[in-house]
Amino acid sequence: MRELPPEDTRRKTTTVAAALDLQQARRCHFAAPLIATLKGTWAIIVFLIVTFFREVSALKSAGTLLLFAALGLVVLLLLILVFNVLRWRRTYIYFSGRDLVVERRLAISQSRTTLRPESVASINIQQGILERLFRVSRLQFDLNSAATADKTDFDLIFPTAVALAYQQELERLRMTAEVAADPVQQDMQAASEFLVLRRFTCKEVARHALLGTSLWSIFYTLVSVPLYFSLSLEEALAEGVDLSMLIGLVIAFGPVFSQMISPLFRYYGFTLARLGNDRVQISYGLFTRRQFTLPLAKTNAIVLRQPFFARLFGLSYGEIINVGMGDAAEGIAPAFCLLTDVREMSLLLDQIAPQFRLEQDILASPKKALPISLLRYAPWALAGVAAAVLFARWWIGLIWFCLLMVSALFSWRTKGLCLMEDRLAICNGIFNKRTIITFYAKLQSLKIVDNPLARRLGLAWGVATILAEAASRTNTIGCFSAAELDSIAEKMLCYDSNGLQR
Repeated sequence: MRELPPEDTRRKTTTVAAALDLQQARRCHFAAPLIATLKGTWAIIVFLIVTFFREVSALKSAGTLLLFAALGLVVLLLLILVFNVLRWRRTYIYFSGRDLVVERRLAISQSRTTLRPESVASINIQQGILERLFRVSRLQFDLNSAATADKTDFDLIFPTAVALAYQQELERLRMTAEVAADPVQQDMQAASEFLVLRRFTCKEVARHALLGTSLWSIFYTLVSVPLYFSLSLEEALAEGVDLSMLIGLVIAFGPVFSQMISPLFRYYGFTLARLGNDRVQISYGLFTRRQFTLPLAKTNAIVLRQPFFARLFGLSYGEIINVGMGDAAEGIAPAFCLLTDVREMSLLLDQIAPQFRLEQDILASPKKALPISLLRYAPWALAGVAAAVLFARWWIGLIWFCLLMVSALFSWRTKGLCLMEDRLAICNGIFNKRTIITFYAKLQSLKIVDNPLARRLGLAWGVATILAEAASRTNTIGCFSAAELDSIAEKMLCYDSNGLQR
Protein backbone atom coordinates (compact mmCIF):
# COMPACT_ATOMS: atom_id res chain seq x y z
CA MET A 1 0.00 0.00 0.00
CA ARG A 2 1.47 3.31 -1.10
CA GLU A 3 0.83 6.35 1.05
CA LEU A 4 1.93 9.94 0.91
CA PRO A 5 2.77 12.30 3.76
CA PRO A 6 -0.21 14.41 4.85
CA GLU A 7 -1.23 16.73 2.03
CA ASP A 8 -1.24 19.86 4.16
CA THR A 9 2.30 19.15 5.42
CA ARG A 10 3.64 18.58 1.91
CA ARG A 11 1.91 21.67 0.55
CA LYS A 12 3.14 23.85 3.41
CA THR A 13 6.69 22.54 3.08
CA THR A 14 6.71 23.06 -0.68
CA THR A 15 5.35 26.61 -0.29
CA VAL A 16 7.88 27.54 2.38
CA ALA A 17 10.75 25.97 0.44
CA ALA A 18 9.80 27.92 -2.66
CA ALA A 19 9.56 31.18 -0.71
CA LEU A 20 12.83 30.65 1.18
CA ASP A 21 16.18 31.71 -0.14
CA LEU A 22 18.30 28.99 1.44
CA GLN A 23 21.47 30.79 0.33
CA GLN A 24 20.56 33.65 2.65
CA ALA A 25 22.02 33.58 6.16
CA ARG A 26 19.36 33.14 8.85
CA ARG A 27 19.17 32.41 12.55
CA CYS A 28 17.39 29.56 14.25
CA HIS A 29 13.93 30.19 15.71
CA PHE A 30 13.88 32.81 18.47
CA ALA A 31 12.68 30.14 20.93
CA ALA A 32 15.97 28.21 20.55
CA PRO A 33 17.85 29.95 23.43
CA LEU A 34 14.88 29.58 25.76
CA ILE A 35 14.47 25.88 24.95
CA ALA A 36 18.21 25.30 25.42
CA THR A 37 18.12 27.05 28.80
CA LEU A 38 15.07 25.14 30.03
CA LYS A 39 16.48 21.77 28.96
CA GLY A 40 19.92 22.45 30.39
CA THR A 41 18.82 23.83 33.76
CA TRP A 42 15.57 22.01 34.55
CA ALA A 43 16.97 20.66 37.85
CA ILE A 44 17.78 24.19 39.05
CA ILE A 45 14.33 25.43 38.00
CA VAL A 46 12.58 22.61 39.88
CA PHE A 47 14.65 23.37 42.99
CA LEU A 48 13.72 27.06 42.84
CA ILE A 49 10.02 26.29 42.40
CA VAL A 50 10.04 23.93 45.37
CA THR A 51 12.02 26.40 47.47
CA PHE A 52 9.90 29.48 46.83
CA PHE A 53 6.41 28.01 46.54
CA ARG A 54 6.35 25.03 48.88
CA GLU A 55 8.84 25.85 51.62
CA VAL A 56 8.61 29.60 52.07
CA SER A 57 8.36 29.23 55.84
CA ALA A 58 11.41 27.00 55.97
CA LEU A 59 13.25 29.52 53.82
CA LYS A 60 12.50 32.34 56.25
CA SER A 61 13.51 30.30 59.30
CA ALA A 62 16.76 29.21 57.68
CA GLY A 63 17.99 32.79 57.55
CA THR A 64 19.68 34.62 54.73
CA LEU A 65 22.14 31.86 53.72
CA LEU A 66 19.55 29.77 51.86
CA LEU A 67 18.02 32.93 50.42
CA PHE A 68 21.37 34.02 48.97
CA ALA A 69 21.91 30.52 47.58
CA ALA A 70 18.53 30.67 45.81
CA LEU A 71 19.27 34.15 44.48
CA GLY A 72 22.63 32.90 43.23
CA LEU A 73 20.89 30.16 41.28
CA VAL A 74 18.54 32.74 39.77
CA VAL A 75 21.53 34.81 38.66
CA LEU A 76 23.12 31.68 37.20
CA LEU A 77 19.95 30.96 35.25
CA LEU A 78 19.90 34.49 33.86
CA LEU A 79 23.57 34.27 32.85
CA ILE A 80 22.97 30.98 31.02
CA LEU A 81 19.95 32.50 29.26
CA VAL A 82 21.92 35.60 28.25
CA PHE A 83 24.75 33.43 26.91
CA ASN A 84 22.32 31.32 24.87
CA VAL A 85 20.64 34.45 23.50
CA LEU A 86 23.97 35.98 22.48
CA ARG A 87 25.06 32.75 20.82
CA TRP A 88 21.72 32.51 19.01
CA ARG A 89 21.96 36.11 17.76
CA ARG A 90 25.44 35.53 16.34
CA THR A 91 24.85 32.08 14.79
CA TYR A 92 23.81 31.93 11.13
CA ILE A 93 22.90 29.03 8.87
CA TYR A 94 22.98 29.21 5.08
CA PHE A 95 23.89 27.31 1.94
CA SER A 96 27.11 28.28 0.19
CA GLY A 97 26.78 26.70 -3.21
CA ARG A 98 26.11 23.03 -2.43
CA ASP A 99 27.41 23.10 1.14
CA LEU A 100 25.54 23.94 4.33
CA VAL A 101 27.41 26.42 6.52
CA VAL A 102 26.92 26.99 10.26
CA GLU A 103 28.74 30.18 11.21
CA ARG A 104 29.17 31.73 14.66
CA ARG A 105 30.29 35.36 14.71
CA LEU A 106 30.94 35.81 18.43
CA ALA A 107 33.08 38.67 19.67
CA ILE A 108 35.34 36.33 21.68
CA SER A 109 35.71 33.62 19.04
CA GLN A 110 34.43 32.92 15.56
CA SER A 111 33.86 29.59 13.83
CA ARG A 112 32.64 28.41 10.45
CA THR A 113 31.60 24.79 9.94
CA THR A 114 30.92 23.54 6.42
CA LEU A 115 28.77 20.44 5.90
CA ARG A 116 28.97 18.56 2.62
CA PRO A 117 25.66 16.81 1.79
CA GLU A 118 27.35 13.57 0.69
CA SER A 119 28.99 13.20 4.13
CA VAL A 120 25.61 13.11 5.91
CA ALA A 121 24.70 9.73 7.44
CA SER A 122 21.22 10.79 8.51
CA ILE A 123 18.92 13.81 8.61
CA ASN A 124 16.53 13.66 11.54
CA ILE A 125 13.53 15.67 12.69
CA GLN A 126 12.75 15.64 16.41
CA GLN A 127 9.93 17.39 18.25
CA GLY A 128 9.60 17.24 22.02
CA ILE A 129 7.07 18.85 24.32
CA LEU A 130 8.83 22.23 24.41
CA GLU A 131 9.26 22.22 20.64
CA ARG A 132 5.55 21.49 20.19
CA LEU A 133 4.65 24.43 22.44
CA PHE A 134 6.60 26.80 20.17
CA ARG A 135 5.62 24.93 16.96
CA VAL A 136 9.22 24.27 16.03
CA SER A 137 11.31 21.17 15.26
CA ARG A 138 14.90 20.13 15.80
CA LEU A 139 16.83 19.48 12.61
CA GLN A 140 19.64 17.05 13.46
CA PHE A 141 22.50 15.95 11.20
CA ASP A 142 24.73 12.97 11.85
CA LEU A 143 27.91 12.77 9.81
CA ASN A 144 29.55 9.70 8.34
CA SER A 145 32.38 9.88 10.87
CA ALA A 146 33.62 7.57 13.62
CA ALA A 147 34.90 10.54 15.63
CA THR A 148 31.33 11.74 16.23
CA ALA A 149 29.49 8.40 16.07
CA ASP A 150 28.14 8.74 19.61
CA LYS A 151 26.64 12.22 19.37
CA THR A 152 24.58 14.45 17.12
CA ASP A 153 26.83 16.67 15.00
CA PHE A 154 24.35 19.51 14.32
CA ASP A 155 21.20 20.34 16.28
CA LEU A 156 19.29 23.30 14.85
CA ILE A 157 15.81 24.59 15.76
CA PHE A 158 13.54 25.98 13.04
CA PRO A 159 9.81 26.29 12.41
CA THR A 160 8.70 22.81 11.34
CA ALA A 161 8.07 23.75 7.70
CA VAL A 162 11.48 25.45 7.46
CA ALA A 163 13.22 22.43 9.02
CA LEU A 164 11.55 20.17 6.45
CA ALA A 165 12.64 22.51 3.66
CA TYR A 166 16.29 22.29 4.79
CA GLN A 167 15.94 18.51 5.07
CA GLN A 168 14.58 18.20 1.53
CA GLU A 169 17.29 20.44 0.09
CA LEU A 170 20.06 18.46 1.77
CA GLU A 171 18.54 15.20 0.52
CA ARG A 172 18.33 16.59 -3.01
CA LEU A 173 21.95 17.74 -2.98
CA ARG A 174 23.12 14.44 -1.49
CA MET A 175 21.36 12.41 -4.17
CA THR A 176 22.69 14.70 -6.90
CA ALA A 177 26.24 14.12 -5.65
CA GLU A 178 25.73 10.34 -5.53
CA VAL A 179 24.35 10.23 -9.07
CA ALA A 180 27.29 12.33 -10.31
CA ALA A 181 29.68 9.85 -8.70
CA ASP A 182 27.75 6.79 -9.95
CA PRO A 183 25.36 7.32 -12.91
CA VAL A 184 23.91 3.83 -12.32
CA GLN A 185 22.03 5.30 -9.34
CA GLN A 186 19.90 7.59 -11.51
CA ASP A 187 16.93 5.28 -11.04
CA MET A 188 17.11 5.91 -7.30
CA GLN A 189 15.91 9.51 -7.59
CA ALA A 190 12.23 8.70 -7.00
CA ALA A 191 12.55 10.67 -3.75
CA SER A 192 8.91 11.71 -3.70
CA GLU A 193 7.73 8.09 -3.59
CA PHE A 194 6.64 7.37 -0.02
CA LEU A 195 5.86 3.73 0.78
CA VAL A 196 4.73 2.73 4.28
CA LEU A 197 6.10 -0.73 5.02
CA ARG A 198 4.85 -1.27 8.56
CA ARG A 199 2.85 0.49 11.25
CA PHE A 200 2.85 -0.99 14.76
CA THR A 201 -0.39 -0.76 16.73
CA CYS A 202 -0.62 0.20 20.41
CA LYS A 203 -1.10 -3.50 21.25
CA GLU A 204 2.13 -4.41 19.44
CA VAL A 205 4.00 -1.56 21.15
CA ALA A 206 2.74 -2.84 24.52
CA ARG A 207 3.91 -6.35 23.62
CA HIS A 208 7.33 -4.97 22.75
CA ALA A 209 7.51 -3.11 26.07
CA LEU A 210 6.46 -6.16 28.12
CA LEU A 211 8.57 -8.83 26.41
CA GLY A 212 11.53 -6.46 26.09
CA THR A 213 11.89 -6.13 29.86
CA SER A 214 15.37 -7.05 31.03
CA LEU A 215 15.69 -10.28 33.00
CA TRP A 216 18.34 -8.62 35.17
CA SER A 217 15.96 -5.84 36.25
CA ILE A 218 13.37 -8.45 37.28
CA PHE A 219 16.04 -10.41 39.17
CA TYR A 220 17.15 -7.19 40.87
CA THR A 221 13.57 -6.53 41.98
CA LEU A 222 13.06 -10.10 43.23
CA VAL A 223 16.22 -9.82 45.33
CA SER A 224 16.01 -6.21 46.53
CA VAL A 225 12.34 -6.15 47.55
CA PRO A 226 12.50 -9.07 50.09
CA LEU A 227 15.84 -7.78 51.36
CA TYR A 228 14.44 -4.28 51.81
CA PHE A 229 11.34 -5.49 53.63
CA SER A 230 13.36 -7.78 55.88
CA LEU A 231 15.38 -4.77 57.00
CA SER A 232 12.48 -2.29 57.24
CA LEU A 233 9.40 -4.32 58.18
CA GLU A 234 9.94 -4.15 61.94
CA GLU A 235 10.51 -0.39 61.81
CA ALA A 236 7.51 0.08 59.51
CA LEU A 237 5.23 -1.85 61.87
CA ALA A 238 6.40 0.24 64.80
CA GLU A 239 6.36 3.69 63.19
CA GLY A 240 4.16 3.27 60.13
CA VAL A 241 4.99 3.93 56.51
CA ASP A 242 7.13 7.04 56.07
CA LEU A 243 8.74 8.86 53.16
CA SER A 244 12.00 6.89 53.38
CA MET A 245 10.10 3.61 53.01
CA LEU A 246 8.27 4.91 49.94
CA ILE A 247 11.59 5.99 48.41
CA GLY A 248 12.96 2.52 49.09
CA LEU A 249 10.03 0.92 47.29
CA VAL A 250 10.53 3.24 44.32
CA ILE A 251 14.21 2.25 44.18
CA ALA A 252 13.28 -1.44 44.35
CA PHE A 253 10.49 -1.43 41.78
CA GLY A 254 11.63 1.54 39.68
CA PRO A 255 13.94 -0.20 37.16
CA VAL A 256 11.49 -2.91 36.12
CA PHE A 257 8.51 -0.54 35.86
CA SER A 258 10.61 1.98 33.92
CA GLN A 259 11.59 -0.68 31.37
CA MET A 260 7.97 -1.74 30.98
CA ILE A 261 6.40 1.73 30.73
CA SER A 262 8.94 3.96 28.96
CA PRO A 263 8.80 2.03 25.62
CA LEU A 264 5.03 2.65 25.50
CA PHE A 265 5.67 6.39 25.20
CA ARG A 266 8.94 6.10 23.30
CA TYR A 267 7.71 3.83 20.46
CA TYR A 268 4.11 5.03 20.23
CA GLY A 269 3.04 5.31 16.58
CA PHE A 270 6.09 3.41 15.30
CA THR A 271 6.17 3.63 11.49
CA LEU A 272 8.67 2.26 8.98
CA ALA A 273 8.61 3.67 5.44
CA ARG A 274 10.73 3.83 2.31
CA LEU A 275 11.54 7.02 0.42
CA GLY A 276 12.39 6.14 -3.13
CA ASN A 277 14.77 3.21 -3.58
CA ASP A 278 17.64 4.18 -1.32
CA ARG A 279 16.27 5.75 1.86
CA VAL A 280 14.38 4.61 4.94
CA GLN A 281 12.30 6.79 7.23
CA ILE A 282 11.66 5.68 10.82
CA SER A 283 9.35 7.70 13.08
CA TYR A 284 8.01 7.11 16.58
CA GLY A 285 7.26 8.80 19.90
CA LEU A 286 4.29 10.19 21.85
CA PHE A 287 5.66 13.17 23.80
CA THR A 288 8.94 13.42 21.88
CA ARG A 289 8.41 12.63 18.21
CA ARG A 290 11.52 11.39 16.40
CA GLN A 291 11.95 10.94 12.67
CA PHE A 292 15.09 9.39 11.22
CA THR A 293 15.82 9.56 7.51
CA LEU A 294 18.89 7.63 6.43
CA PRO A 295 20.44 6.45 3.16
CA LEU A 296 20.68 2.67 2.86
CA ALA A 297 23.95 3.01 0.98
CA LYS A 298 25.63 4.10 4.23
CA THR A 299 24.32 1.17 6.27
CA ASN A 300 27.18 -0.73 7.90
CA ALA A 301 25.24 -3.48 9.67
CA ILE A 302 21.87 -4.80 10.78
CA VAL A 303 21.38 -5.90 14.39
CA LEU A 304 18.64 -8.33 15.40
CA ARG A 305 17.90 -8.44 19.14
CA GLN A 306 15.97 -11.02 21.15
CA PRO A 307 15.35 -10.16 24.81
CA PHE A 308 15.01 -13.19 27.07
CA PHE A 309 11.21 -13.26 27.21
CA ALA A 310 10.92 -12.50 23.48
CA ARG A 311 13.13 -15.54 22.76
CA LEU A 312 10.52 -17.77 24.40
CA PHE A 313 8.00 -16.67 21.74
CA GLY A 314 10.42 -16.59 18.79
CA LEU A 315 10.23 -12.78 18.44
CA SER A 316 12.96 -10.28 17.66
CA TYR A 317 13.38 -6.62 16.73
CA GLY A 318 15.91 -4.93 14.47
CA GLU A 319 18.29 -1.98 14.57
CA ILE A 320 20.00 -0.37 11.61
CA ILE A 321 23.61 0.77 11.97
CA ASN A 322 24.88 3.82 10.08
CA VAL A 323 28.09 5.63 10.91
CA GLY A 324 27.23 8.60 13.09
CA MET A 325 23.59 7.53 13.11
CA GLY A 326 21.88 7.22 16.47
CA ASP A 327 19.26 8.41 18.87
CA ALA A 328 20.86 11.40 20.58
CA ALA A 329 18.73 10.92 23.68
CA GLU A 330 19.76 7.31 24.26
CA GLY A 331 23.01 6.97 22.38
CA ILE A 332 21.80 3.86 20.53
CA ALA A 333 21.05 2.87 16.99
CA PRO A 334 17.41 3.40 15.97
CA ALA A 335 15.14 0.38 15.68
CA PHE A 336 13.69 -0.26 12.21
CA CYS A 337 10.99 -2.54 13.62
CA LEU A 338 9.60 -3.66 16.96
CA LEU A 339 9.23 -7.25 18.15
CA THR A 340 7.98 -9.43 15.33
CA ASP A 341 8.24 -13.07 14.23
CA VAL A 342 10.90 -14.60 11.98
CA ARG A 343 8.76 -14.56 8.84
CA GLU A 344 7.85 -10.87 9.03
CA MET A 345 11.41 -9.91 9.98
CA SER A 346 12.64 -11.67 6.86
CA LEU A 347 10.07 -9.81 4.71
CA LEU A 348 11.05 -6.43 6.16
CA LEU A 349 14.73 -7.10 5.56
CA ASP A 350 13.96 -8.04 1.95
CA GLN A 351 12.24 -4.67 1.50
CA ILE A 352 14.71 -2.33 3.18
CA ALA A 353 18.08 -4.12 3.16
CA PRO A 354 18.10 -7.29 1.04
CA GLN A 355 21.91 -7.23 0.97
CA PHE A 356 21.88 -8.24 4.65
CA ARG A 357 19.64 -11.27 4.13
CA LEU A 358 20.87 -14.52 5.69
CA GLU A 359 21.31 -17.09 2.95
CA GLN A 360 22.18 -20.00 5.25
CA ASP A 361 21.61 -21.16 8.80
CA ILE A 362 23.64 -19.80 11.70
CA LEU A 363 25.93 -22.45 13.20
CA ALA A 364 25.80 -22.89 16.96
CA SER A 365 28.94 -23.02 19.08
CA PRO A 366 30.28 -26.62 19.16
CA LYS A 367 29.72 -28.82 22.22
CA LYS A 368 33.43 -29.02 22.97
CA ALA A 369 33.38 -25.24 23.56
CA LEU A 370 31.18 -25.62 26.65
CA PRO A 371 34.09 -26.46 29.05
CA ILE A 372 35.90 -23.32 27.89
CA SER A 373 32.82 -21.21 28.60
CA LEU A 374 32.47 -22.75 32.07
CA LEU A 375 36.15 -22.18 32.86
CA ARG A 376 35.93 -18.51 31.86
CA TYR A 377 33.17 -17.95 34.42
CA ALA A 378 34.65 -20.23 37.11
CA PRO A 379 37.14 -17.73 38.69
CA TRP A 380 34.37 -15.18 39.33
CA ALA A 381 32.06 -17.89 40.67
CA LEU A 382 34.68 -19.26 43.07
CA ALA A 383 35.66 -15.76 44.21
CA GLY A 384 32.01 -15.09 45.12
CA VAL A 385 31.75 -18.36 47.04
CA ALA A 386 34.94 -17.58 48.99
CA ALA A 387 33.68 -14.10 49.90
CA ALA A 388 30.31 -15.50 51.03
CA VAL A 389 31.93 -18.18 53.20
CA LEU A 390 34.25 -15.53 54.70
CA PHE A 391 31.21 -13.53 55.84
CA ALA A 392 29.31 -16.64 57.00
CA ARG A 393 26.76 -16.44 54.20
CA TRP A 394 27.53 -19.67 52.37
CA TRP A 395 24.04 -19.85 50.86
CA ILE A 396 24.61 -16.54 49.06
CA GLY A 397 27.80 -17.99 47.62
CA LEU A 398 25.90 -21.06 46.44
CA ILE A 399 23.30 -18.89 44.68
CA TRP A 400 26.06 -16.82 43.11
CA PHE A 401 27.90 -19.94 41.90
CA CYS A 402 24.76 -21.43 40.36
CA LEU A 403 23.86 -18.12 38.70
CA LEU A 404 27.26 -17.80 37.00
CA MET A 405 27.26 -21.42 35.86
CA VAL A 406 23.80 -20.93 34.34
CA SER A 407 25.10 -17.74 32.69
CA ALA A 408 28.05 -19.69 31.24
CA LEU A 409 25.65 -22.31 29.85
CA PHE A 410 23.36 -19.69 28.28
CA SER A 411 26.36 -17.81 26.90
CA TRP A 412 27.54 -20.98 25.14
CA ARG A 413 24.05 -21.72 23.81
CA THR A 414 23.62 -18.18 22.50
CA LYS A 415 26.88 -17.97 20.56
CA GLY A 416 26.55 -18.44 16.81
CA LEU A 417 28.43 -17.75 13.59
CA CYS A 418 27.46 -17.69 9.92
CA LEU A 419 30.11 -17.17 7.24
CA MET A 420 28.81 -16.27 3.78
CA GLU A 421 30.55 -15.23 0.60
CA ASP A 422 30.76 -11.48 1.30
CA ARG A 423 29.23 -11.08 4.76
CA LEU A 424 28.94 -12.75 8.13
CA ALA A 425 26.57 -12.95 11.10
CA ILE A 426 27.71 -13.06 14.72
CA CYS A 427 25.44 -14.12 17.60
CA ASN A 428 26.32 -13.39 21.21
CA GLY A 429 24.77 -12.56 24.55
CA ILE A 430 23.79 -14.48 27.67
CA PHE A 431 20.06 -14.33 28.33
CA ASN A 432 19.41 -11.73 25.65
CA LYS A 433 20.48 -12.77 22.15
CA ARG A 434 22.05 -10.32 19.72
CA THR A 435 22.80 -11.05 16.06
CA ILE A 436 24.79 -8.60 13.97
CA ILE A 437 24.98 -8.98 10.18
CA THR A 438 27.71 -7.07 8.38
CA PHE A 439 30.10 -7.30 5.44
CA TYR A 440 33.73 -8.38 5.65
CA ALA A 441 34.60 -5.04 4.06
CA LYS A 442 33.02 -3.21 7.02
CA LEU A 443 35.20 -4.96 9.62
CA GLN A 444 37.88 -2.63 10.96
CA SER A 445 39.78 -5.18 13.02
CA LEU A 446 39.62 -8.81 14.14
CA LYS A 447 41.29 -10.07 17.29
CA ILE A 448 41.66 -13.87 17.60
CA VAL A 449 42.33 -15.33 21.07
CA ASP A 450 42.95 -18.84 22.38
CA ASN A 451 44.49 -20.68 25.36
CA PRO A 452 46.16 -24.08 25.81
CA LEU A 453 42.83 -25.90 26.20
CA ALA A 454 41.31 -24.15 23.18
CA ARG A 455 44.37 -24.94 21.03
CA ARG A 456 44.15 -28.59 22.04
CA LEU A 457 40.50 -28.64 20.96
CA GLY A 458 41.22 -26.69 17.78
CA LEU A 459 39.11 -23.74 18.92
CA ALA A 460 39.51 -20.00 19.24
CA TRP A 461 37.35 -16.97 19.97
CA GLY A 462 37.65 -13.37 18.96
CA VAL A 463 36.45 -9.77 18.83
CA ALA A 464 35.37 -8.08 15.59
CA THR A 465 35.20 -4.27 15.42
CA ILE A 466 33.09 -2.29 12.97
CA LEU A 467 32.60 1.42 12.38
CA ALA A 468 29.55 2.21 14.54
CA GLU A 469 28.45 3.84 17.78
CA ALA A 470 29.88 2.46 21.03
CA ALA A 471 27.03 -0.01 21.66
CA SER A 472 27.65 -1.86 18.36
CA ARG A 473 31.32 -1.19 17.72
CA THR A 474 32.74 -4.27 19.49
CA ASN A 475 31.29 -7.70 18.69
CA THR A 476 32.39 -10.84 20.54
CA ILE A 477 32.74 -14.07 18.56
CA GLY A 478 32.27 -17.22 20.63
CA CYS A 479 34.41 -20.38 20.58
CA PHE A 480 34.52 -21.87 17.09
CA SER A 481 36.97 -23.69 14.91
CA ALA A 482 40.22 -21.74 14.66
CA ALA A 483 40.11 -22.29 10.89
CA GLU A 484 36.76 -20.46 10.68
CA LEU A 485 38.14 -17.40 12.48
CA ASP A 486 41.22 -17.46 10.26
CA SER A 487 38.94 -17.49 7.21
CA ILE A 488 37.27 -14.28 8.47
CA ALA A 489 40.69 -12.59 8.63
CA GLU A 490 41.51 -13.79 5.11
CA LYS A 491 38.22 -12.51 3.68
CA MET A 492 38.75 -9.14 5.36
CA LEU A 493 41.89 -8.74 3.27
CA CYS A 494 40.03 -9.62 0.07
CA TYR A 495 37.85 -6.48 0.16
CA ASP A 496 38.60 -2.78 0.26
CA SER A 497 36.64 -0.19 2.28
CA ASN A 498 34.14 0.21 -0.59
CA GLY A 499 33.28 -3.49 -0.55
CA LEU A 500 35.10 -4.25 -3.81
CA GLN A 501 37.33 -7.28 -4.14
CA ARG A 502 41.02 -6.46 -4.30
